Order: sequence, then structure tokens, then C-alpha cells
Amino acid sequence: MAAIETVRSRPPDALRAPGRPVTADPVALLRALLAFPHEVFDALVEPVIRRLVECVPSTRDGDAAADTQPLGRSLRLALRALAVRRDRILPPNAPPERVGELAHRWTYAVLLAAMLRKGEATGSGDPDSRYECIVPEIGRFWIGQDHEAIAALAGVLSDRCGQDNPILAILTEALSGRSDAAAPVDRAQGHQHPSDIDPKAVFGVEPEPALSASGALATHDTRASLSALALPELFGWLRDGLARGAIEINTRTALVHHVPEGLLLVSPSIFRSFLAWQGADANSQESLKRLQRSVLKAGWHLVGADGANVLGYAWTKNGKATARVHGIVIEQPQRLLDPLPPINSRLVRIAVAGSADP
Repeated sequence: MAAIETVRSRPPDALRAPGRPVTADPVALLRALLAFPHEVFDALVEPVIRRLVECVPSTRDGDAAADTQPLGRSLRLALRALAVRRDRILPPNAPPERVGELAHRWTYAVLLAAMLRKGEATGSGDPDSRYECIVPEIGRFWIGQDHEAIAALAGVLSDRCGQDNPILAILTEALSGRSDAAAPVDRAQGHQHPSDIDPKAVFGVEPEPALSASGALATHDTRASLSALALPELFGWLRDGLARGAIEINTRTALVHHVPEGLLLVSPSIFRSFLAWQGADANSQESLKRLQRSVLKAGWHLVGADGANVLGYAWTKNGKATARVHGIVIEQPQRLLDPLPPINSRLVRIAVAGSADP
């Protein structure tokens, strides 16, 4: 896999769901406290928040104050827990070289424990179903490489742990209301330096057997797919290319278009371009399908009323269709390009027959 390029800094987006607004401020603070590289945060943390936005019930429709919402309270607890975690050595009783190697996985475990704790923010259901549905596959694979961390996380999520569980101890202190744990804003402001986490440690390793949340409680193992490992690099290539103008948008030959529903990625042509940029075989059907599926698994795309993931559009002239394109539409397009160009008014959405998933 080609080396992952650092994604340029950009302000966090507001993550919203109908009747359940969540301001971008808590997300900005999460970025500051975690200090993960942007591509790591986007792959491991943002999907968790987005999926919680989709499933969390609202207590007051239209109330914009994040702390009055279940998700807002989860974000607040996550910030407190991360502030407490900075003063703890994890994994506990490990030699210094192991602490340095595994510290970031434990930080991610603390974040997930705070966000996914059993309660109104995550709804009902067993801990494994909450974990599998909300945590992205690459995150499950990465943290699952540390059996001690995933076991501690599983114990907290399932309420099957004693007071000696180091993650439970952090959450307990975060919930205590102590002043030092209750002021993550001030502490985050002084933690703006980049983390020393190497993105290759997350994206650039060959998959090995890794424990899932259920695997920590039973004997089930899971493996991350190579498609999940390729996704952050693909999105980073798109962001950088669009920002620099190296990837065209809205032109007749462009493979990216701003449409009313979001950002249309013409498929599979956009994936061929990415493979060519990598120096790989741009005509490999296996690689094309893997990349397209990786985008679909990320959950950023618009799904049609008929369940189709690939949507169709037609070029129009004088009210008549002249050519057709189809592809995947990324919602909240500011995640890939900000500011956005005008909507391409010459593209009109149409029904696509037989647009089954690859």
C-alpha cells in the first residue's frame, strides 16, 4: 500500500440528525484531547459519533444544546474520561516500551467505553451488538490486537468487571464530578500538539487474528478486511486532489460532482483513477469491488428509497437527457471538500435499473 499522506487541517463538521443537533465544539475538543492525526480520527472516531447520531433518541426535538441530549452527555463523559486518562499509565503494570506501543489503543478503548456505556445513549441490546454496530471495522481490528485492552473494554460494556478494571476506574472518576475531571475544555487547549501515533500502525499492517468485544467474553475471533484498511487513504487522496484542483469537479469529464444530495463519486471510474495513482492495476475487478465496498461500509453514502447504494444521474440539455452517469453519493460533502463549488445543475437524478451492490 502506498504511504498515507497527511490530510490537510480542516475545521470539524457539525454532525447532525433530524431533531438531534450536535454542535461541532465537542468534536473539536475530542480532536484536541486525542491529538490523533486527522486521517486516524476520521477513520476511528468520526464513524462512532456519526452512528450514535443516527441511533440516539432525542429528549427535546430542536434543542441545540448538546448537553441536554443523550449523545451530548456521552460526548461530555468522553471528554472527562480522556482528561482523566491523560494522568494514567495504560496498560497498567506494563514496561515502558509496551506502554508507549499500546497507549493509543487504550486511549481509544477509554473513548469507546465512555461513548458506548450501557444507558440511554446507546439504547438497549447486548454489549457485542452495540460494539459491532457502532465501532468501525478498522477500529475493532486495531484495538482487538491488544487482548488486554479489548478484554477491559468488554468488561465495562457488559457490566462484568470488578473495581480493578482500569477503564472502569477512569469512568468512575470522570463521573465523580471532581473539578479536574470536569474541565476538559481547559486541558484540551493545552494539548494541541500532534500525537506520536503513526498512521501506518493503524492502516499499514497486515491483518492478524484480533479479538472482538464478544471474543473477549467468549472465544470468537474476527479479522479486518483489506478494504477497511484502504479507505482512509482513498478519502485522503480525494480531499487533497479536490483541494488542489488535481481532481476535477462538475466538468463534463469529471468523476466528482456536487449534486443536491451530496458529492457524487462516479463509479467505478473514480476508483480506477485512485488505483492508477497508487501504481496498481486500475482494471482489476477485485480491487475495484473492494474499494467500492469499503466506501459503502463507511456509511457516509446516501441510500436510495429502493435500498440501492449506486445512484443514477443524467446530463441534461434543454430539458432532455443526453448522457448518464452513476455512482456513490457522499452525504455531508464538506467532509471531503470545503468550501463547496455550486451544485451542478445539469445533472438530474434518475432511477437506475439493476443497481445492485458489487
